[in-house]
Amino acid sequence: MRTPRISVVIPTFNRPAELLTCLEGFAQQTSAAEEFEVVVVDDGSAEDLEKIAAHFRDSFPLHVERCDHAGVSTARNLAITLARAPLLLLYDDDLRPLPELIASCLRFHEQHTAIHEAELLHFAPDPEIAEMAVVRWAFERLYPFPATAGIYPWGYFWGGATTCKRSLFAELAFDPVYPAVEDAEFAFRASVRRPLAIHYASRTNGHFHRRLSVVQVCHREYRMAYFRCRMASQHGTRFSHLVYERPGDFIIGDWDAYRTMLSGLCPQETAPVPASSAKFQLLCGLWQKAALHATACGWLAAQTGGTPEASLFD
Repeated sequence: MRTPRISVVIPTFNRPAELLTCLEGFAQQTSAAEEFEVVVVDDGSAEDLEKIAAHFRDSFPLHVERCDHAGVSTARNLAITLARAPLLLLYDDDLRPLPELIASCLRFHEQHTAIHEAELLHFAPDPEIAEMAVVRWAFERLYPFPATAGIYPWGYFWGGATTCKRSLFAELAFDPVYPAVEDAEFAFRASVRRPLAIHYASRTNGHFHRRLSVVQVCHREYRMAYFRCRMASQHGTRFSHLVYERPGDFIIGDWDAYRTMLSGLCPQETAPVPASSAKFQLLCGLWQKAALHATACGWLAAQTGGTPEASLFD
């Protein structure tokens, strides 16, 4: 088989529908199929992914490997080991790439050949979910892209939307201890050796298509805060966030009552609510308070030896 120019690395866990949509995007690339390959590592999903993979065997080189559930770091490390190309596209399974993505990545690496140069790839909400209230509120919180195009430091090395050189992983790997913020932790260690240059062009390369809920956002915020606290303790890194400085100020006293109130608003999550409406502003305020509470809980849990998994938001 001809060696591809770039390998797409996708860890996945229990998201068969999202993975199917993601692979459909790679089947429609403008680049020739022999230019790239897709390496999917199934992190012990409940459903066998072979039926999904079979749809694309004739569209592009596709390798699907299954491992026991060990977290995204282990899955991504395995995918990188299996990759055959000198260039990588680290991608999330809940993104659908636009047809020019592979071609765009190849052009970037032709122009920026140094090992420490990578590109953060902008994506936007899929039009089918973009008007949903929770997506309007949560997307920029979950994915805080830079305000302008430019070159940024290690903090913008995102494991689900970055193209880089495979040689960046010659002596380093994602730390399995980190099932969240693993990309930031890796990028910090890599940048100690040589400062990373993360290019960002702000053009949209794909669409985020996973439907969100406030509960999902709270779980994510808890885990992110928990492992950022662990990272700060291990590496001495600093994260600029008011909650991390005074977490106690953001704890909701009667969380059970607040959660009950939020559950009554759940039908509004998927409703197409105008951003300028009073209803949307009310929802945003309530959801924001819940998310900050989750962030504070995660940070405090890491400080006090608590668990990285939070069941209080279910």
